[in-house]
Amino acid sequence: VLYGVVFLRDDENFYKAILVFFFFFFKLMLALKLVGLVILYILFSKIKIDKKYYKILAFVLIGLFFIFSGGIGLILSKLNWYTKTGTVTDTIGLHFFDVAQTIREAGKIPFEIFADRILGSQISFILGLVGYVILAYKKREFLLFLPLIGIGFFAYIGGLRFTVYAIPAMAIGAVYLFYYISEKFMQKDTIKYIFVGIATTGLLLPNILHIKNYLVPTVFTKDEVKVLDRLKHISSTKDYTLTWWDYGYPIWYYSDTNTLIDGGKHHNDNYIISKILLSDSQTLSANLARVSVEEYVRLKLGYNSVAEKIFGKYKNDINVFLESLKDKNFKLPNKTRDIYLYLPNRMLNILATISLFSNLDLTTGNKLKNIFFTKTRLVKDSSRYLFLQNGIKIDKSGMLIFGNKKVPIHRFVITRYMPMGKLDTKEQIVNPNSNINVIFMQNYNQFLILDDNIFNSTFIQLFVLENYDKDLFEPVILTPYAKVYKLKR
Repeated sequence: VLYGVVFLRDDENFYKAILVFFFFFFKLMLALKLVGLVILYILFSKIKIDKKYYKILAFVLIGLFFIFSGGIGLILSKLNWYTKTGTVTDTIGLHFFDVAQTIREAGKIPFEIFADRILGSQISFILGLVGYVILAYKKREFLLFLPLIGIGFFAYIGGLRFTVYAIPAMAIGAVYLFYYISEKFMQKDTIKYIFVGIATTGLLLPNILHIKNYLVPTVFTKDEVKVLDRLKHISSTKDYTLTWWDYGYPIWYYSDTNTLIDGGKHHNDNYIISKILLSDSQTLSANLARVSVEEYVRLKLGYNSVAEKIFGKYKNDINVFLESLKDKNFKLPNKTRDIYLYLPNRMLNILATISLFSNLDLTTGNKLKNIFFTKTRLVKDSSRYLFLQNGIKIDKSGMLIFGNKKVPIHRFVITRYMPMGKLDTKEQIVNPNSNINVIFMQNYNQFLILDDNIFNSTFIQLFVLENYDKDLFEPVILTPYAKVYKLKR
């Protein structure tokens, strides 16, 4: 529309086209749209109207569209979502941690990565930008690419997901620059073709090399899929499998069970799943799982979050309610389906991030505790030290060494799988006055360094140590890759 107002303002057909275009944008029944199309056709072809009235009608319709469609509000809300950090406040005044800042492709990126993801290199990016400016100047209809370039350039602060929008315009711009140079400085067509061909190949080369080396692993390994396939045969399609949203779609696909959060629906219910996984009370985890699923199903919430429905009843004493979930006598809703916890080893890679969602006071948005968790691997074993990745050392006298800082170890735990697949756990209390623990998962060659808060969490106790409350959980699948527990309550 802006392009037309600037460059086609004297063209009567432009305003007629806008009237048709925006009329069909309105959320009306198809029959009404078709009737409207007939009326517009009669208006345009049978009735002679001054061009200025078409202008007025066109802009009135555009104004009505943006007022009644919420178009501006939608754009601003999306912009806000992609740029905000910290917590978000829901409709009932509670504070939840915002997921946008934890998504890898939504974070601010360095310029070199920004340029590489658009045209393969910083040089190519500059060539593309110069070429597009010349192209838009020479052939102004290419100004219509500006919205795509704008969204693509937003990637610099909004994350990798936006770079794809700028690629077509910038690529055309770069090739046009080669064409422009050939027309300006070369005489023979053969030379022109050779130059443009070689230059374009040079533009493509870093992208081809990137693709060749861009070996991304599958979301799940074969052994992890086997776990979900087994779950499919012991569960019902009405059952729920609770896990972090990264694994939501594969859960649907392979186990044919339902989830609370997934790749498209991860908002305030992230708090619930994080709380279930990282609470130091397995009773709270089991009770919150049952309450959340049954309430979600009862209210038929679909894409909407159940967190507001559950916590909204206790807005003024939410922490009292959460504490009451630790009581085994907590009154639960009637059980209508089975609920499973899916706990994969790969979740250890993001456990610290998951903890951010439940480690906050819902009434203020403030962090509740300082939490420490890291996963690392053994690099070298000497007579005195265990040298781990990230510059961490373990003094065999019972001290953790981070650079120049020494921290006593509370407990040292070794886990290993016996020949028949049974997990064997050995624990040694080193210094009861410390709150930092070390778990050596021998079969994985991985060390977990974690404070008491994370050590006592439902995830660590059930997955890493298989130390579960037999009144609350029943293990149904136990493998080194992933473990599935069924709620008994």
